[in-house]
Amino acid sequence: MLHWYQVWKQMHTLTNREVEKAAVLEMFNYLEKLTDSVISQSIHEFDDLNSIRKTQGLPEKTRIDRECVKRAIKSINKDTSSVLSERTGGKIQEEIKKGEQNVEHPSETKDMGVEII
Repeated sequence: MLHWYQVWKQMHTLTNREVEKAAVLEMFNYLEKLTDSVISQSIHEFDDLNSIRKTQGLPEKTRIDRECVKRAIKSINKDTSSVLSERTGGKIQEEIKKGEQNVEHPSETKDMGVEII
């Protein structure tokens, strides 16, 4: 588990400002709620993955693994507009921008002289 000093030090390093202990404790409250949510969703993902394994004739898993937690985080954050890190199954912002630039427009709109931006 994290110690408050580690969180304070990281907040101080990232912001280059003084950070009150109360702010760190507020961060802990948020992280506890988020952790509870991820754990709860991980159980659902674990059950879903085991039902798929059972259908495939594979033995059921007995431990919640990394895949369950990744799926839980992805599921919880699917409605948010923020980009998740690659570790949590998200895409990097540059990849999204690159993908948007490489979209080809249908030939119909090119022939009509219409430019889609």
